[in-house]
Amino acid sequence: MQNVQQNDYDLGETLIRNDGITGQETQVFVKDYTGFHQNINRSDKTVMMRDDGTTEADVYYYRNVWTSKVPQNDGSMTVNTHVYGDGTFVDPVREGYTFDHWVDQFGATFSSSYVPFDGDVMTAVFNPAEVDYTVVHMVPELGTGDMKEHSRQTFRALSESEVTASPVDITGFHFTSATTENVDPEGTTVVYVYYARNEWDTDVDGVVAHHVYGDGTFVDPVKEGYMFQYWYVSGAENVEIHDEDDVQHGSTLYAKFEPRTDIAYKVEHYVQNVLDDNYTLYTTESKNDGVMGEVVVAIPMA
Repeated sequence: MQNVQQNDYDLGETLIRNDGITGQETQVFVKDYTGFHQNINRSDKTVMMRDDGTTEADVYYYRNVWTSKVPQNDGSMTVNTHVYGDGTFVDPVREGYTFDHWVDQFGATFSSSYVPFDGDVMTAVFNPAEVDYTVVHMVPELGTGDMKEHSRQTFRALSESEVTASPVDITGFHFTSATTENVDPEGTTVVYVYYARNEWDTDVDGVVAHHVYGDGTFVDPVKEGYMFQYWYVSGAENVEIHDEDDVQHGSTLYAKFEPRTDIAYKVEHYVQNVLDDNYTLYTTESKNDGVMGEVVVAIPMA
């Protein structure tokens, strides 16, 4: 049997046969050994049988040598040569994939325990494995509109598969678009989700103003004689909106006012003069319970 180094032969086993006929030329028996094949040029093909039992025939076996091909993620193919018993024919590793089986030059499939024949060409077949990919949520800067990262998430999907991303709730922003990518087996894929700032209008007694989330223009309105209560949208007058974080993109908000009940006013009391029909200011009362739009009725002093 040829050694692993392929530079010499070692005795594998000795077979004793007792079916020879003295004086006749007998064909030498060749045995099948896993991982070996006969060295025809060096082996005895036939022997002349002697009657003293000393007839010997030597059969030499090469070790099987074969080639493996392993596809790589960059499109190249790694090619290696293997000698039976050298320990190099193992399940290959490819990032983002799981080894499945070998296929020979004839298209037949084999498991990893298979011992190829001499001269075989074995190609590795892989299945996509789950790998990480990243989803980055992008929001615009106020004023410039330049996109910046708001947050990111990590997910897993089969390599080579097509992925996109769902939007998340980001206060003051609304979803506009997302990219679609094929998952890189090395886990470098990034899917981008884009958002825009919320914009809306306010209507205060017919005066309309436009607002962009974060621009500082969304403030409580002032109306003389009234107190601002809250913002609302048409059809939902009882749903109070107090902060721009709660405003929906594209909506129109209306201001809810209530008349002030603390308007200051004075009540002046006059008394008739003794000598004529004129009146003289007697005293003045300061009040702060006036209601905008309502008539004030003074109460005579006792």
